Amino acid sequence: SGNDRIGGLVGTIEASGTVTGATTTATASGSQSIGGLVGQSSGAVNNASASGTVTATDQYAGGLIGDHQSSMPVTDVNASGSVTGESSTGGLIGRIEANVINASAGGDVNGTSGNRVGGLIGAHRPNQAAKITNVSASGDVSASGNGVGGLVGHAKSSSGNPITVSNAHASGAVNATGEKVGGLVGQFQNAGNVTDVSAKGDVNASGPGDGDRVGGLVGNLHHDSADYILANASATGDVDATGQRVGGLIGYNQNGDRVETSYARGDVSTDGNYVGGLIGDTNDGSITDSYARGDVNSSGDYVGGLVGEANGDVTRAYASG
Repeated sequence: SGNDRIGGLVGTIEASGTVTGATTTATASGSQSIGGLVGQSSGAVNNASASGTVTATDQYAGGLIGDHQSSMPVTDVNASGSVTGESSTGGLIGRIEANVINASAGGDVNGTSGNRVGGLIGAHRPNQAAKITNVSASGDVSASGNGVGGLVGHAKSSSGNPITVSNAHASGAVNATGEKVGGLVGQFQNAGNVTDVSAKGDVNASGPGDGDRVGGLVGNLHHDSADYILANASATGDVDATGQRVGGLIGYNQNGDRVETSYARGDVSTDGNYVGGLIGDTNDGSITDSYARGDVNSSGDYVGGLVGEANGDVTRAYASG
């Protein structure tokens, strides 16, 4: 335990440093940049694991790494301990700027008062095109802020540098009192292709907060351009919210080319407008070969079994419930 940059194995890794083939069961606690293995990293971490509990009273808490400030990818890693922090808190990594490949997290994650909380990654903020692939999270996620997801809380890059996600899965329940909440990703900006992804847990954003932009898979999906798609995606949990733009798969879909071969199989309930069994509101792109199965209930306007409001073609799609 300590104050800042506390790790179960290493407090800080400098740019020239590498941690590989390492494991620890130690607990780690402190203020910020707290990790089960490494507190703060500017170097490389791969082929590593941690199973201890992580507790931070401030930001950047992760089951493996609190804050990864390097462009070096994090690969072949896992964490299984529970994680508690304020903002930028994740089951594996609190905040990261690099690729994440072949990674998993199994502990429950609790964001006590801040934003950007996820079952695997709290905040993914690369300065270049990046990818998240072959990853999973199985713990429940709870938070009182915005940008909360079963896998990633908030992912954002710069325009022209999309983040690609593939073979990514979350199975835990997500409970939040803010907005931009999803079973897989809460808020996703500058997204590239998102393929072969799923979320199985219930999503609840029905507390005293806004409860806007809530989805069984992604709360707010904003593609980097119309060149990118969401494909082979599924969400099977119920979605319960209080605000608008709420969907069984996506709450608010923006700027992409199309959603295809995707489905939602959960009930959707809220009080607001733009509510759908698959997508609450899509302002760009088409929907193809997709469906929703589940009841949709709202006291608002623009409510549909498949889509609340669509501004593109809908082809070979259906809804039942």
